[in-house]
Amino acid sequence: MGEKIIANDLYEYLEYIRKRPGLFLGSKSISVLYNFIFGYQTACCLKELEENLVLDLEGFHDFVNDYYLHGPSTAGWKNVILAQHYGREEDAFDDFFRLLDLFKEGYPHVNSRNIILQLIQKIINNPLCLSAIIEDNIIVYLKNLPSKLEEGQSLYNYDSILYDLREMAVKDQMLSKLISEVAGSNEWSQVE
Repeated sequence: MGEKIIANDLYEYLEYIRKRPGLFLGSKSISVLYNFIFGYQTACCLKELEENLVLDLEGFHDFVNDYYLHGPSTAGWKNVILAQHYGREEDAFDDFFRLLDLFKEGYPHVNSRNIILQLIQKIINNPLCLSAIIEDNIIVYLKNLPSKLEEGQSLYNYDSILYDLREMAVKDQMLSKLISEVAGSNEWSQVE
């Protein structure tokens, strides 16, 4: 006899699907998962069921767009995730659950992309800032920043860069000052 499925909300039900997608969906595919969720929610709506198994898709859609730096989009979370994985359904399926976990946890982040871009702008507009930085490894890091940014396709990449800069700012007063100027003390202190 199989495991009894007890789910109080869609998040709990999705955990069963995450563990055994073939059993619940027939295949490990973000498109099939999307159709399943959409079908379930449509059935609840048509039957006027007050059901806990409803996912905040609007909030999740915006979260996925912001995470992958797409900005406002009507492509839908499934299409954005699938595009990030060049149409590979299984990889996109796994990424959906990774992103869902971040979404449920409230993924604490500041807009690290904007902070980094403003920092670069500040350094470009005032080259003396760069010459005031004492640590050679920081200067090398900053000079290599454009190539790092080219690789970054998600907020995670920008958060990682900002984390590195925060670690370096502990050793260099000028870098700390520059980042504090563009980030503000509240946002800067929240970066994990």
